[in-house]
Amino acid sequence: MTGAPLRIGFAGAEAGASATYTHCIDVDWKKIHALDRCLLLLGPLGDKGGRVTWQWHGLEEAARSVHARWPQLQPRGYAVFVPGTRGEKKRWPAAAYAELGAQVWQRWHLPIVLLGTAGERALIEDVKRLALEQGVSADAVLVLAGCTSLHELTVLARDARVLVGSDTGPMHLADALGTPVVALLGPTIPFAHGPYTQLEHVVTAETPCRPCQKVFAPCQQTVGCMLRITVAVVVAMLESIMTTVESPAPKW
Repeated sequence: MTGAPLRIGFAGAEAGASATYTHCIDVDWKKIHALDRCLLLLGPLGDKGGRVTWQWHGLEEAARSVHARWPQLQPRGYAVFVPGTRGEKKRWPAAAYAELGAQVWQRWHLPIVLLGTAGERALIEDVKRLALEQGVSADAVLVLAGCTSLHELTVLARDARVLVGSDTGPMHLADALGTPVVALLGPTIPFAHGPYTQLEHVVTAETPCRPCQKVFAPCQQTVGCMLRITVAVVVAMLESIMTTVESPAPKW
């Protein structure tokens, strides 16, 4: 044992770990957002709870780097798509992202920034190829798969007009930064794992097998939950976002 006087954790933890805790937090994970659930662990330390807010410091250098590397990206002047996901079941099809990109380009004339890891480059290049086939200008789609530092990714998410993605880190990061998001959730329970401050911006399709804990296994449904999310529904959500009062653009 560590000898720590306070050992705080969730009741029912795996491998009987809760037997070693001095404070067990009993919570129904299906009825509370994951972030709030984790914050409950701070209760025995005196935390009184309440909504979470974030402050972001030290991004000035990353903002200058982004502006120098991609000067065509002006704050609030582009949309970010994050097509990749850790579990394939959470992934919206590349063809759907491409069709959405065409709609965003034609309706709002916003360039599309495709963010992801180096390992997702093939997927993201596929999204770009399909978008160009639907009439999007070649210089209006920027592939940044594995091309950014974490700080640069943060700035790109912060300064976007909107970010569209599934249950991924960049989507939750954008939400924390105050950027409007459209969260495409299939296997994920929206109120437990959706964007913390923008649950009204979740687009989903109800299925009897949700939540799915086997996101790496083949889907047993004839039409999976992510395939049931239509481009038209996502566009309608984007229209509601675009017509709201635009937040001021960050300064470089």
